[in-house]
Amino acid sequence: MMREWWSKLARILAGRRELAHELREEIESHLEFEIQEKISRGTTPELAREAALRDFGNTFLIEESARESWAFGALETFILDLRYGVRIFARSPSFTATAVLSLALGIGANSALFSMIDAVMLRMLPVPQPERLMLFTWYARAWPEKVVDDVEGSFEKDRKSALMTSHSFSSAFYEYLVRNNTVFSAVIASSCNDDRVNIGLSGRAEDAILQAVSGNYFQGLGISAIAGRTLQCEDDRAEAPPVVVASYSFWQQKLGADRAVVGKEIVINGRPAIIVGVVPREFFGVEPGQSPDLYAPLAFLVQQYKQNHDYDLRQPRVWWLTIMGRLQPGVSPEEANTVMSVSFQRILATDGASKGDLPWLELASASRGLNGLREEFSTSLLLLMAM
Repeated sequence: MMREWWSKLARILAGRRELAHELREEIESHLEFEIQEKISRGTTPELAREAALRDFGNTFLIEESARESWAFGALETFILDLRYGVRIFARSPSFTATAVLSLALGIGANSALFSMIDAVMLRMLPVPQPERLMLFTWYARAWPEKVVDDVEGSFEKDRKSALMTSHSFSSAFYEYLVRNNTVFSAVIASSCNDDRVNIGLSGRAEDAILQAVSGNYFQGLGISAIAGRTLQCEDDRAEAPPVVVASYSFWQQKLGADRAVVGKEIVINGRPAIIVGVVPREFFGVEPGQSPDLYAPLAFLVQQYKQNHDYDLRQPRVWWLTIMGRLQPGVSPEEANTVMSVSFQRILATDGASKGDLPWLELASASRGLNGLREEFSTSLLLLMAM
Protein backbone atom coordinates (compact mmCIF):
# COMPACT_ATOMS: atom_id res chain seq x y z
CA MET A 1 0.00 0.00 0.00
CA MET A 2 2.73 2.47 0.91
CA ARG A 3 4.63 1.64 -2.28
CA GLU A 4 1.51 2.42 -4.32
CA TRP A 5 1.04 5.78 -2.56
CA TRP A 6 4.68 6.76 -3.09
CA SER A 7 4.37 5.77 -6.77
CA LYS A 8 1.32 8.00 -7.16
CA LEU A 9 3.01 10.87 -5.36
CA ALA A 10 6.09 10.53 -7.57
CA ARG A 11 3.91 10.75 -10.65
CA ILE A 12 2.28 13.94 -9.40
CA LEU A 13 5.54 15.59 -8.58
CA ALA A 14 7.29 14.40 -11.75
CA GLY A 15 4.76 15.60 -14.31
CA ARG A 16 1.13 16.22 -13.46
CA ARG A 17 0.71 18.49 -16.50
CA GLU A 18 2.39 16.01 -18.81
CA LEU A 19 0.10 13.22 -17.66
CA ALA A 20 -2.94 15.45 -18.11
CA HIS A 21 -1.80 16.33 -21.64
CA GLU A 22 -1.31 12.67 -22.52
CA LEU A 23 -4.77 11.85 -21.16
CA ARG A 24 -6.38 14.60 -23.23
CA GLU A 25 -4.57 13.39 -26.39
CA GLU A 26 -5.74 9.83 -25.76
CA ILE A 27 -9.37 10.95 -25.39
CA GLU A 28 -9.19 13.09 -28.55
CA SER A 29 -7.62 10.18 -30.47
CA HIS A 30 -10.42 7.86 -29.39
CA LEU A 31 -13.11 10.41 -30.36
CA GLU A 32 -11.47 11.02 -33.73
CA PHE A 33 -11.47 7.28 -34.45
CA GLU A 34 -15.21 7.06 -33.62
CA ILE A 35 -15.99 10.12 -35.77
CA GLN A 36 -14.14 8.73 -38.80
CA GLU A 37 -15.88 5.40 -38.42
CA LYS A 38 -19.32 7.05 -38.42
CA ILE A 39 -18.41 9.25 -41.39
CA SER A 40 -17.39 6.14 -43.34
CA ARG A 41 -20.94 4.87 -42.79
CA GLY A 42 -22.36 7.96 -44.47
CA THR A 43 -22.95 10.26 -41.49
CA THR A 44 -22.14 13.94 -41.90
CA PRO A 45 -19.08 15.21 -39.94
CA GLU A 46 -21.22 17.36 -37.59
CA LEU A 47 -23.64 14.54 -36.73
CA ALA A 48 -20.77 12.06 -36.51
CA ARG A 49 -19.00 14.19 -33.86
CA GLU A 50 -22.20 14.67 -31.83
CA ALA A 51 -22.88 10.92 -31.88
CA ALA A 52 -19.29 10.09 -30.92
CA LEU A 53 -19.39 12.48 -27.95
CA ARG A 54 -22.77 11.10 -26.89
CA ASP A 55 -21.54 7.50 -27.06
CA PHE A 56 -18.23 8.29 -25.36
CA GLY A 57 -19.74 10.17 -22.41
CA ASN A 58 -18.77 13.26 -20.42
CA THR A 59 -15.09 13.79 -21.18
CA PHE A 60 -14.60 16.00 -18.10
CA LEU A 61 -15.85 13.29 -15.73
CA ILE A 62 -13.78 10.69 -17.52
CA GLU A 63 -10.66 12.84 -17.10
CA GLU A 64 -11.36 13.32 -13.40
CA SER A 65 -11.93 9.58 -12.93
CA ALA A 66 -8.72 8.78 -14.77
CA ARG A 67 -6.75 11.26 -12.67
CA GLU A 68 -7.94 9.50 -9.51
CA SER A 69 -6.24 6.34 -10.70
CA TRP A 70 -2.80 7.95 -10.77
CA ALA A 71 -3.00 10.92 -8.39
CA PHE A 72 -3.91 11.91 -4.86
CA GLY A 73 -6.97 14.05 -5.44
CA ALA A 74 -6.86 15.64 -1.99
CA LEU A 75 -3.11 16.26 -2.24
CA GLU A 76 -3.46 17.75 -5.72
CA THR A 77 -6.20 20.08 -4.48
CA PHE A 78 -4.08 21.03 -1.49
CA ILE A 79 -1.11 21.89 -3.74
CA LEU A 80 -3.31 24.04 -5.96
CA ASP A 81 -4.84 25.80 -2.95
CA LEU A 82 -1.40 26.32 -1.47
CA ARG A 83 -0.12 27.94 -4.67
CA TYR A 84 -3.17 30.18 -4.82
CA GLY A 85 -2.76 31.18 -1.17
CA VAL A 86 0.92 32.00 -1.64
CA ARG A 87 0.08 34.23 -4.60
CA ILE A 88 -2.63 36.04 -2.64
CA PHE A 89 -0.40 36.56 0.40
CA ALA A 90 2.48 37.76 -1.76
CA ARG A 91 0.29 40.61 -3.00
CA SER A 92 -0.35 41.88 0.58
CA PRO A 93 2.80 41.54 2.72
CA SER A 94 1.37 43.46 5.71
CA PHE A 95 -1.73 41.28 5.82
CA THR A 96 0.45 38.18 5.45
CA ALA A 97 2.66 39.24 8.39
CA THR A 98 -0.43 39.86 10.54
CA ALA A 99 -1.95 36.51 9.63
CA VAL A 100 1.30 34.60 10.31
CA LEU A 101 1.77 36.37 13.67
CA SER A 102 -1.83 35.66 14.67
CA LEU A 103 -1.46 32.00 13.78
CA ALA A 104 1.84 31.76 15.65
CA LEU A 105 0.38 33.35 18.78
CA GLY A 106 -2.74 31.19 18.59
CA ILE A 107 -0.83 27.95 18.12
CA GLY A 108 1.67 28.88 20.85
CA ALA A 109 -1.04 29.84 23.32
CA ASN A 110 -3.01 26.65 22.67
CA SER A 111 0.11 24.51 23.00
CA ALA A 112 1.00 26.15 26.31
CA LEU A 113 -2.55 25.79 27.64
CA PHE A 114 -2.76 22.15 26.59
CA SER A 115 0.58 21.47 28.30
CA MET A 116 -0.83 22.96 31.50
CA ILE A 117 -4.07 21.00 31.22
CA ASP A 118 -2.11 17.82 30.57
CA ALA A 119 0.15 18.41 33.59
CA VAL A 120 -2.59 19.49 36.00
CA MET A 121 -5.64 17.49 34.90
CA LEU A 122 -4.75 14.57 32.62
CA ARG A 123 -1.32 13.18 33.28
CA MET A 124 -0.98 10.10 35.49
CA LEU A 125 1.66 10.07 38.20
CA PRO A 126 5.00 8.86 36.76
CA VAL A 127 5.09 5.78 38.99
CA PRO A 128 4.38 2.08 38.41
CA GLN A 129 0.65 1.20 38.52
CA PRO A 130 -0.60 4.65 39.62
CA GLU A 131 -4.19 3.37 39.47
CA ARG A 132 -3.48 1.32 42.65
CA LEU A 133 -2.70 4.44 44.70
CA MET A 134 -5.36 5.82 47.06
CA LEU A 135 -5.40 9.22 48.76
CA PHE A 136 -6.72 9.64 52.31
CA THR A 137 -9.22 12.50 52.69
CA TRP A 138 -11.48 13.46 55.56
CA TYR A 139 -14.73 15.44 55.66
CA ALA A 140 -16.54 17.22 58.46
CA ARG A 141 -19.66 19.37 58.80
CA ALA A 142 -17.65 22.02 60.64
CA TRP A 143 -14.22 22.57 62.17
CA PRO A 144 -13.52 19.35 64.17
CA GLU A 145 -12.41 21.16 67.33
CA LYS A 146 -12.91 18.06 69.47
CA VAL A 147 -9.94 16.33 67.86
CA VAL A 148 -7.91 19.01 66.00
CA ASP A 149 -5.97 22.06 67.12
CA ASP A 150 -3.93 22.73 64.01
CA VAL A 151 -4.26 21.62 60.37
CA GLU A 152 -1.23 22.07 58.13
CA GLY A 153 -1.78 22.12 54.40
CA SER A 154 -5.21 22.27 52.80
CA PHE A 155 -8.40 22.85 54.78
CA GLU A 156 -11.32 24.15 52.77
CA LYS A 157 -14.97 23.78 51.91
CA ASP A 158 -15.76 21.17 49.29
CA ARG A 159 -17.46 22.79 46.27
CA LYS A 160 -19.94 19.96 45.70
CA SER A 161 -20.97 18.99 49.23
CA ALA A 162 -20.20 22.25 51.11
CA LEU A 163 -18.48 20.11 53.76
CA MET A 164 -15.12 20.93 55.31
CA THR A 165 -12.40 18.72 53.84
CA SER A 166 -8.65 18.17 54.07
CA HIS A 167 -5.86 15.74 53.17
CA SER A 168 -4.03 16.37 56.47
CA PHE A 169 -3.70 13.72 59.17
CA SER A 170 -1.86 13.27 62.46
CA SER A 171 1.31 11.30 63.08
CA ALA A 172 -0.67 9.10 65.46
CA PHE A 173 -3.06 8.01 62.71
CA TYR A 174 -0.25 7.35 60.24
CA GLU A 175 1.68 5.26 62.77
CA TYR A 176 -1.48 3.32 63.58
CA LEU A 177 -1.96 2.54 59.88
CA VAL A 178 1.63 1.33 59.53
CA ARG A 179 1.14 -1.06 62.44
CA ASN A 180 -2.38 -2.28 61.62
CA ASN A 181 -2.62 -2.05 57.83
CA THR A 182 -4.30 -5.04 56.16
CA VAL A 183 -5.36 -3.69 52.74
CA PHE A 184 -2.31 -1.81 51.43
CA SER A 185 1.04 -3.14 50.29
CA ALA A 186 2.52 0.18 51.45
CA VAL A 187 1.27 3.21 53.37
CA ILE A 188 3.33 6.34 52.74
CA ALA A 189 3.23 9.88 54.10
CA SER A 190 4.59 13.31 53.24
CA SER A 191 4.44 16.72 54.88
CA CYS A 192 1.44 18.75 53.71
CA ASN A 193 3.51 21.94 53.51
CA ASP A 194 6.79 22.13 51.66
CA ASP A 195 9.40 24.25 53.45
CA ARG A 196 11.62 26.85 51.79
CA VAL A 197 15.03 26.30 53.37
CA ASN A 198 18.46 27.87 53.23
CA ILE A 199 21.17 25.51 52.06
CA GLY A 200 24.92 25.61 51.92
CA LEU A 201 26.96 23.47 49.55
CA SER A 202 30.68 23.82 48.95
CA GLY A 203 30.66 27.30 50.43
CA ARG A 204 27.72 28.53 48.33
CA ALA A 205 24.47 29.78 49.83
CA GLU A 206 21.23 28.85 48.02
CA ASP A 207 17.59 28.34 48.82
CA ALA A 208 15.50 25.27 48.04
CA ILE A 209 12.08 23.69 48.52
CA LEU A 210 12.23 20.74 50.92
CA GLN A 211 9.55 18.13 51.41
CA ALA A 212 9.60 15.68 54.31
CA VAL A 213 8.51 12.13 53.44
CA SER A 214 8.28 8.80 55.21
CA GLY A 215 11.21 6.41 54.97
CA ASN A 216 9.23 4.07 52.70
CA TYR A 217 7.96 6.88 50.46
CA PHE A 218 9.98 6.05 47.35
CA GLN A 219 9.69 2.28 47.76
CA GLY A 220 5.92 2.63 48.16
CA LEU A 221 5.68 4.66 44.95
CA GLY A 222 8.07 2.36 43.11
CA ILE A 223 10.72 5.02 42.45
CA SER A 224 14.40 4.07 42.24
CA ALA A 225 17.36 6.46 42.33
CA ILE A 226 19.42 7.19 39.21
CA ALA A 227 22.41 7.87 41.45
CA GLY A 228 22.97 6.61 44.97
CA ARG A 229 19.84 5.43 46.75
CA THR A 230 16.45 6.68 47.92
CA LEU A 231 15.38 7.07 51.54
CA GLN A 232 14.89 4.00 53.71
CA CYS A 233 12.85 3.32 56.83
CA GLU A 234 16.05 3.39 58.91
CA ASP A 235 16.59 7.02 57.85
CA ASP A 236 13.26 8.06 59.35
CA ARG A 237 14.27 7.71 63.00
CA ALA A 238 15.12 10.49 65.43
CA GLU A 239 18.56 9.04 66.12
CA ALA A 240 19.43 8.42 62.45
CA PRO A 241 22.04 10.64 60.74
CA PRO A 242 20.30 13.37 58.65
CA VAL A 243 20.09 12.50 54.95
CA VAL A 244 18.36 13.95 51.89
CA VAL A 245 17.54 12.90 48.33
CA ALA A 246 17.83 15.47 45.51
CA SER A 247 15.34 15.95 42.69
CA TYR A 248 16.65 15.65 39.13
CA SER A 249 16.22 19.38 38.38
CA PHE A 250 18.02 20.40 41.60
CA TRP A 251 20.81 17.96 40.79
CA GLN A 252 21.13 19.43 37.29
CA GLN A 253 20.87 23.12 38.18
CA LYS A 254 22.50 23.35 41.61
CA LEU A 255 24.73 20.31 41.84
CA GLY A 256 26.17 20.35 38.33
CA ALA A 257 24.72 16.91 37.43
CA ASP A 258 27.71 15.42 39.21
CA ARG A 259 27.22 11.87 40.46
CA ALA A 260 30.05 12.48 42.90
CA VAL A 261 27.72 14.64 45.04
CA VAL A 262 26.27 11.43 46.45
CA GLY A 263 27.78 11.09 49.91
CA LYS A 264 28.64 14.78 50.19
CA GLU A 265 27.41 17.05 52.93
CA ILE A 266 24.82 19.78 52.46
CA VAL A 267 23.80 22.26 55.15
CA ILE A 268 20.04 22.81 55.56
CA ASN A 269 19.01 25.71 57.82
CA GLY A 270 22.34 25.40 59.58
CA ARG A 271 22.07 21.62 60.07
CA PRO A 272 24.34 19.29 58.07
CA ALA A 273 22.87 16.40 56.09
CA ILE A 274 24.25 13.88 53.60
CA ILE A 275 23.01 13.64 50.01
CA VAL A 276 22.31 9.94 49.51
CA GLY A 277 20.72 9.90 46.04
CA VAL A 278 19.01 11.52 43.06
CA VAL A 279 15.55 10.65 41.76
CA PRO A 280 14.72 10.29 38.01
CA ARG A 281 13.90 13.24 35.74
CA GLU A 282 10.26 12.24 35.26
CA PHE A 283 9.43 12.11 38.98
CA PHE A 284 8.09 15.44 40.25
CA GLY A 285 6.48 14.23 43.48
CA VAL A 286 2.77 13.52 43.95
CA GLU A 287 1.35 16.99 43.34
CA PRO A 288 1.26 18.19 39.70
CA GLY A 289 2.72 21.65 39.33
CA GLN A 290 4.75 21.36 42.53
CA SER A 291 8.25 19.91 42.44
CA PRO A 292 10.36 19.81 45.63
CA ASP A 293 14.12 20.23 45.32
CA LEU A 294 15.05 18.00 48.24
CA TYR A 295 13.37 15.14 50.06
CA ALA A 296 14.17 14.55 53.74
CA PRO A 297 12.78 12.02 56.25
CA LEU A 298 9.81 13.08 58.37
CA ALA A 299 12.01 12.80 61.48
CA PHE A 300 14.30 15.49 60.04
CA LEU A 301 11.43 18.01 59.76
CA VAL A 302 10.11 17.12 63.22
CA GLN A 303 13.50 17.92 64.72
CA GLN A 304 13.72 21.15 62.67
CA TYR A 305 10.41 22.34 64.08
CA LYS A 306 11.42 21.48 67.62
CA GLN A 307 14.75 23.23 67.26
CA ASN A 308 13.64 26.33 65.33
CA HIS A 309 10.04 26.83 66.46
CA ASP A 310 9.77 24.84 69.69
CA TYR A 311 6.79 23.10 68.15
CA ASP A 312 6.05 19.37 68.20
CA LEU A 313 4.50 18.17 64.95
CA ARG A 314 3.89 14.76 66.45
CA GLN A 315 1.18 15.98 68.82
CA PRO A 316 -2.05 13.97 68.24
CA ARG A 317 -4.05 17.17 67.65
CA VAL A 318 -1.65 18.50 65.01
CA TRP A 319 -2.60 17.18 61.57
CA TRP A 320 0.23 17.73 59.09
CA LEU A 321 0.69 14.60 56.98
CA THR A 322 -0.66 13.64 53.56
CA ILE A 323 -1.20 9.88 53.51
CA MET A 324 -1.42 7.59 50.49
CA GLY A 325 -1.69 3.83 50.20
CA ARG A 326 -0.99 1.32 47.44
CA LEU A 327 -3.73 -1.31 47.27
CA GLN A 328 -2.76 -4.93 47.72
CA PRO A 329 -3.58 -7.22 44.76
CA GLY A 330 -7.19 -8.35 45.00
CA VAL A 331 -8.30 -5.53 47.32
CA SER A 332 -10.89 -3.17 45.87
CA PRO A 333 -11.04 0.56 46.63
CA GLU A 334 -14.44 0.03 48.27
CA GLU A 335 -13.09 -2.64 50.60
CA ALA A 336 -10.09 -0.49 51.53
CA ASN A 337 -12.38 2.49 52.19
CA THR A 338 -14.52 0.47 54.60
CA VAL A 339 -11.55 -0.88 56.54
CA MET A 340 -9.76 2.47 56.75
CA SER A 341 -12.91 4.33 57.81
CA VAL A 342 -13.28 2.00 60.81
CA SER A 343 -9.61 2.52 61.72
CA PHE A 344 -9.97 6.30 61.49
CA GLN A 345 -13.00 6.34 63.77
CA ARG A 346 -11.23 4.04 66.23
CA ILE A 347 -8.28 6.44 66.53
CA LEU A 348 -10.49 9.51 66.98
CA ALA A 349 -12.75 7.85 69.54
CA THR A 350 -9.86 7.65 72.00
CA ASP A 351 -10.18 11.42 72.50
CA GLY A 352 -13.63 10.97 74.01
CA ALA A 353 -15.49 12.92 71.31
CA SER A 354 -19.00 11.89 70.29
CA LYS A 355 -19.47 10.41 66.84
CA GLY A 356 -21.42 13.45 65.60
CA ASP A 357 -18.45 15.72 66.30
CA LEU A 358 -15.94 13.60 64.40
CA PRO A 359 -14.80 13.87 60.78
CA TRP A 360 -15.12 10.81 58.58
CA LEU A 361 -12.69 9.27 56.14
CA GLU A 362 -13.00 8.64 52.41
CA LEU A 363 -10.41 7.23 50.03
CA ALA A 364 -10.02 8.72 46.57
CA SER A 365 -7.96 7.67 43.56
CA ALA A 366 -4.47 9.16 43.63
CA SER A 367 -3.54 8.04 40.12
CA ARG A 368 -3.19 11.68 39.05
CA GLY A 369 -1.74 12.84 42.34
CA LEU A 370 -3.07 15.44 44.75
CA ASN A 371 -5.82 17.51 43.19
CA GLY A 372 -5.24 20.92 44.78
CA LEU A 373 -4.21 22.63 41.55
CA ARG A 374 -6.79 20.66 39.59
CA GLU A 375 -9.63 21.90 41.79
CA GLU A 376 -8.31 25.46 41.82
CA PHE A 377 -7.53 25.97 38.14
CA SER A 378 -9.50 23.37 36.15
CA THR A 379 -12.43 25.67 35.33
CA SER A 380 -10.15 28.56 34.34
CA LEU A 381 -7.94 26.34 32.18
CA LEU A 382 -10.89 24.80 30.35
CA LEU A 383 -12.40 28.24 29.70
CA LEU A 384 -9.10 29.54 28.37
CA MET A 385 -8.67 26.48 26.16
CA ALA A 386 -12.18 26.95 24.76
CA MET A 387 -11.46 30.61 24.00
